Amino acid sequence: MAASKPQSKRRWARLAGIVALATVVLLALFRPALLETLTGFLFDSYQRFSPRGNFDSPIRIIDIDEESLARLGQWPWDRDLIARMVEHLQEAGAAAIAFDIVFAEPDRTSPARVLKRLEQKFPNLGAQLPQSLPDNDATLATAFSQSNAVAGMILTPLGDDPPPPAKAGFAFAGTDPKSYLPDFGGAVANLPILDEAAPGLGFINYRPGYDRVVRAVPLVGRYGDLLYPSLALEALRVAQGASAIQIRSTAASGEIEIGENAGMVAIRVGEFTIPTSAEGEMWVHYTNGPQENVLPAWEIAGDTIDADRLRSLVEGHIVLIGTSAAGLLDIVATPISNAVPGVFVQAEVIDQILDGSFLQRPDWAPGAELFMVLAIGGLLIWLLPRHNASWGAAIGIAAIILAIALSWLAFDNHHLLLTPVYPALAVILVYVAVTGVLFLLTEQERQSIRQAFSLYLAPPLVERLAEEPERLKLGGEDRELTIMFSDIRGFTTLSEGLAPQELTRLINDFLTPMSDELLKGGATIDKYIGDAIMAFWNAPLPADDHSARACATVLKMLQRLDEVREKINRPLQIGIGLNTGICCVGNLGSAQRFNYSAIGDCVNLASRIEGLTKKYGVSILAGQSTVNAARDFAFIEVDQVRVVGKTEPVRIHALLGGPEMKQKASFARLLAAHDEMLEAFRKGCWNKAASLLDATEQVADSLPVQGLMASYRRRITQYCVNPPAEWDGITDMESK
Repeated sequence: MAASKPQSKRRWARLAGIVALATVVLLALFRPALLETLTGFLFDSYQRFSPRGNFDSPIRIIDIDEESLARLGQWPWDRDLIARMVEHLQEAGAAAIAFDIVFAEPDRTSPARVLKRLEQKFPNLGAQLPQSLPDNDATLATAFSQSNAVAGMILTPLGDDPPPPAKAGFAFAGTDPKSYLPDFGGAVANLPILDEAAPGLGFINYRPGYDRVVRAVPLVGRYGDLLYPSLALEALRVAQGASAIQIRSTAASGEIEIGENAGMVAIRVGEFTIPTSAEGEMWVHYTNGPQENVLPAWEIAGDTIDADRLRSLVEGHIVLIGTSAAGLLDIVATPISNAVPGVFVQAEVIDQILDGSFLQRPDWAPGAELFMVLAIGGLLIWLLPRHNASWGAAIGIAAIILAIALSWLAFDNHHLLLTPVYPALAVILVYVAVTGVLFLLTEQERQSIRQAFSLYLAPPLVERLAEEPERLKLGGEDRELTIMFSDIRGFTTLSEGLAPQELTRLINDFLTPMSDELLKGGATIDKYIGDAIMAFWNAPLPADDHSARACATVLKMLQRLDEVREKINRPLQIGIGLNTGICCVGNLGSAQRFNYSAIGDCVNLASRIEGLTKKYGVSILAGQSTVNAARDFAFIEVDQVRVVGKTEPVRIHALLGGPEMKQKASFARLLAAHDEMLEAFRKGCWNKAASLLDATEQVADSLPVQGLMASYRRRITQYCVNPPAEWDGITDMESK
């Protein structure tokens, strides 16, 4: 039974761990938004610790910043001013000029539109003004057509107008990307005249995470059966003079497609191949920022510019035009910063493609994470029930650190994105489940022990046993105990004439203080038998000095007896028997009812010894084994007796006091005189024994041996007249 309880607890704990692990497996399969956001935060911290490095690519950013707005006027600027910027950049040799801006509305400042508004307000004004005025939108369209311009648009799921035709061609190997890419319902595009004139067209929007952080950007978008490149991808195409973009999907040569899980694998534009996610996104590994590659727009848009300086800055480079002005609302959050211009993200994408250093979340990543969840979770389910809570916490923390360390090493050394969130979650949930069940079952066991022993042991011992239940061996074990029996002398006579309630009150008044002393002395109270008490020491908790504790406790019980006599106002005497020996102690009884008790020859002898206290006129008698183990106490040998049911004689001793009494000279005199008398008595020298008894009584002083002396006086007087027929110095008891 003792071994089965830990095994049962472990089984229940492991079952709870398996349920917790199954929960994490389901979460890893369905990827809820909260945990994916947590994964994103973790990957962000990796980037902050280890960014891709310094921005170092042939990319220039023309920034419509606050100073440019202050110098050139509020946005939107005149389109002829934008056209002048395009012309200056094209003349300086820019490889591509990409706009992170959408020109969706006609230019309000175009002379033709201004004239039309004036005619509406002043009908007679038309005759006084020229009928043919330049159109700023047409001017910008002309600049687009004569340059490597890439117009920007926004793909949107809101069902707006359809996008214009794509400028880039697409080829694909494997599964048709139109079968798995999400379909945008519409677009916010430029004026048709601008989109038609520009050699390139790309979408500028992202799909940020749940927390609005741009971690990955789509490189290809779909509207119906049409595919569109992102602005960054289109700028690369135009800069290289490539006509088409190649898409590699699952089911292509060398690629595997499992079931219906089709997806994109990589994109090739000109000389560059870009690994992607199944949805056509590229994870962005940000640098410290492209601030060194930024030119304010006002330097490019002016009528007078330093052409040589501009050529040295942009010749052969991809130029991105965007805004950092807060009022123009093109500010996004990235893993590196909470607020950066959106055009900076486009620059980071192009720079990463040119650098060829890609963050990847490979298609085997979910499987690897699931394997780690099962491996770590299974290991914990096996280990945790075998160790205590502290070791379990250490194992759990080590497992979490291992998962994070492996994830970090994969990122830092191989640029792989493997989340430790699910393995760490497996550690936490399995640990909580296993240790929680172990705690509840252990607490239940402790509560059971508290209930079982609260009536037997002092509260501190009950708590200690509850904290260390392994010390309790259920079913019985052999252990050396010191057994005590106590009984009220003449209880039958004392109880005569008492009503049942009065008798009950008397017993309670006696047993309560006696039990208090027993519990204080570390005893286990076995049972009450009417007015009698059985108790023992050294079980269930061990006590090396159990015999000495027993002796000290019964002496205090005698001291409390005066208090009981005063309370009940009756004469009261008790007899106490002590014996030490090997007993069987444990939960003993039947399958229906059992009790924590002790049995054995030692117990029986203790009961017999208690019965002899009345015969010898002493309050406490102890067996030889108890005396041997408690040598500091004041014992005097009483007799050598052969009790009923025993063939071997035992020596019994009267306990007169504690160590302080044993040190007294009066006790030493009594002990010497009594031992001399006892020697004569055992030799059958009755007259000499009588004389020595007189001498013993003279040195007894106030020591509590009057009853013992009177007992020997009666026996010696009897034996002088009628000596025993066969005397061997051993007293045979004829009754219990």
